[in-house]
Amino acid sequence: MLDPTCGRMLPMFLRYSIPTVLGMVALSSASIVDAMFLGHVVGAAGVATLKLATPIGALIFGAGTMLAAGGCVTAGKLLGAGHKQQASAVFSGILLLIFLVSAVLCLVSYWLLDPLVHALGARGELVPMLKDYLACMFLFSPTILVTYGLCVFARLDGKPTLAALALLISSITHALLDWLFIVKLGWGVRGAAMATGLAYSSVMVLLLPYFFSKTAHLRFVWHGIQNHWQLITRAIRNGSSEFANELSVGITTLLFNWVLMRTLGSDGVAAYAIVEFVVLFTLLFTRGICESVEPMISKNFGARLPQRIAGFFQLGAVAVLITSLAIALLLIHKPEGVVALIIADKNQAAFTLALDFIAYLWLACLFNGLNVLFASYLVAVHQAMHALLISLARSLIFPSLLILTLPNLLGREGLFLVLPLAEMLTFGLAIALVFKLRPSVLVARDLLTSPQEAPCESR
Repeated sequence: MLDPTCGRMLPMFLRYSIPTVLGMVALSSASIVDAMFLGHVVGAAGVATLKLATPIGALIFGAGTMLAAGGCVTAGKLLGAGHKQQASAVFSGILLLIFLVSAVLCLVSYWLLDPLVHALGARGELVPMLKDYLACMFLFSPTILVTYGLCVFARLDGKPTLAALALLISSITHALLDWLFIVKLGWGVRGAAMATGLAYSSVMVLLLPYFFSKTAHLRFVWHGIQNHWQLITRAIRNGSSEFANELSVGITTLLFNWVLMRTLGSDGVAAYAIVEFVVLFTLLFTRGICESVEPMISKNFGARLPQRIAGFFQLGAVAVLITSLAIALLLIHKPEGVVALIIADKNQAAFTLALDFIAYLWLACLFNGLNVLFASYLVAVHQAMHALLISLARSLIFPSLLILTLPNLLGREGLFLVLPLAEMLTFGLAIALVFKLRPSVLVARDLLTSPQEAPCESR
């Protein structure tokens, strides 16, 4: 098992981050691959359908990521302190909750499907398309989220390569199924949802056996869950920023969709969907880096090693900055090539509108990765409320205020400036919080509250 509390930090960081980034690309590229196939086969309406489904998807996926991320940092601190049995109880309880919570959310959403589709802003031809997509997505979401949770805990248990391999296999399978269902069989948006569900649910068979093996530190302990609900509740609280982030994205997207449908129509929704997929592509790499940093920081927080916490945080910041600069340069110099990946016809109105958005978007890419890293650091050191504040600022508070004011003040250009300004304002807030809650301060505070466990300075 890889132990981030000892050894050289750069090799350890690379051994965690490279497979985690690959795994994140494999997991989160599903919607991008769907958009590429739908954009080229179905057209702008197919891409707009994916965009309209984002708010409800954010709610369900946000619940899963809240539980997985919170469980990861809580179990990570327990493992760092040597409490393997308690860590396994948190792991088992969190996985059970992921399945149950997502299943309940999907059942309720399916029951309310008709009013939900209209509330999401679908009109005309988009109504039946959105119904087909959501109905299929609800069927597979619980198992997809369990797969995601298994990947998160596999990385925590020192098996980042196993998690990355499972997600890479599912990503390849997903692309093949998209080609079969959308291109060959002509199933449209329903085919996209089925391809995603089948591909990402099936790789559970690769991940589950490890947690029943003798080499696993985190193991299923069903009979001990009831004795550790306090720890599981703490895990949920630690992951609340992840849920707030996903839910806020959904709410903000809903506001954007309403404004865009009113001002630019379905072409505006499709154009903004392309922009969102570009943002997602940017965050695939940076979120992968952040997810790899979280278990390393949480274990060192449990072992009370502030210098190693700061070291891993700094390595993550350098990696995020390099990635963000590279993507910003790509958007500045090759914007048409980026849009053409999703919609090939340059004569479509959505193509031109997407270029207008991207002309401003590169500014957001300089800050969004660092903002996610700051929130991940605060989650890892159990500062859930401060992480929640950053997540709400970048995904709900600033975007909502700006989308409701800038278009009225600046017209169409105001729409283009919402994301860059929201990320820049969040960056200023995040810098202040992270400086206040730096590792040396938090470890000293933790020692005062639990002085019986001394830090492992020899590491």
